[in-house]
Parts: sequence; structure tokens; C-alpha cells
Amino acid sequence: MAPSEDYQNIFHWAETQKDGSIPSFATRKNDPYTYLSGFNNHHESEAIPGTIPQGQNSPRCVRFGLYAEQMTTSFGASRQANKNSWLYRARPAVAHQGFTDMPKVEGTESCFLPLNPAVRISPTQLAWLPFDISEGTDFISGLRTIAGS
Repeated sequence: MAPSEDYQNIFHWAETQKDGSIPSFATRKNDPYTYLSGFNNHHESEAIPGTIPQGQNSPRCVRFGLYAEQMTTSFGASRQANKNSWLYRARPAVAHQGFTDMPKVEGTESCFLPLNPAVRISPTQLAWLPFDISEGTDFISGLRTIAGS
């Protein structure tokens, strides 16, 4: 047996296409083992075999009409400490009826284009004193825009 083919009998590997593209199957057909795939102890399981897409984690169309969602830990941890999980769900985790246009709140701004006369650009370091809060101010009407990009 040639040395270049010897590793195929020793190691179990995922097949690759001749053009280098990602395969549509997980391992070679004659592999007798089943694997928990993923690096850094990331594993996958599925209720219906063939549901989880192979070689990708966020496909445009998931089998059986499922929704692909990623759940992550908070951003307060360092990058290597953050964890995530891809979920393929029958219904999305969050559903809403769309958005309602809210009335403009005095003191807030959402358009930071130079064409907007309410936007001033200053190259100097800025600091702000606490804002005056009038009587009867709730959370929404008390919001103020300080800076934006």
C-alpha cells in the first residue's frame, strides 16, 4: 500500500469534493463510527436524522421549514469564554406584529447625517452635566440623545 493512501486506513476523516467544496455528507460511507461533531466540545443532536445542515450553520432554507436561530452568552465575557448554540426551531423564539411608529420625543435624534440641522459635529472632547428632569417624566420621554454615528 502506498504511504499516501495509508492514512486512509488509520484515520477517520470527512470526505472533501475534488473541487474543494464542502461535502453534503458528514463522513465516508464505510465509516463504522458515529461522531459528536464540532470543536471545543461543541456537539449536535437532532430529533429527525438529516435535519441539521452539514457543513454550514445558518442556511437560507432549513429542512422541514424550521427557523435557524443562534443563542449566545452575554457580551460581558471575553471572546474565548463566550458560548453559542444554533437552534433549529419549528417556531421562532420571538414573534411580533411588526413595528409601530412612535411619536418624536423632544431631545432625541436618530438621523446623524450632515444634512440634518439638529446634528452638530465637534472635534473637541465633550462632557455633559446631568440633564434637568421635569415633573411627570417617564422613561421614554426622559431619553436624550447625546452622541451618535
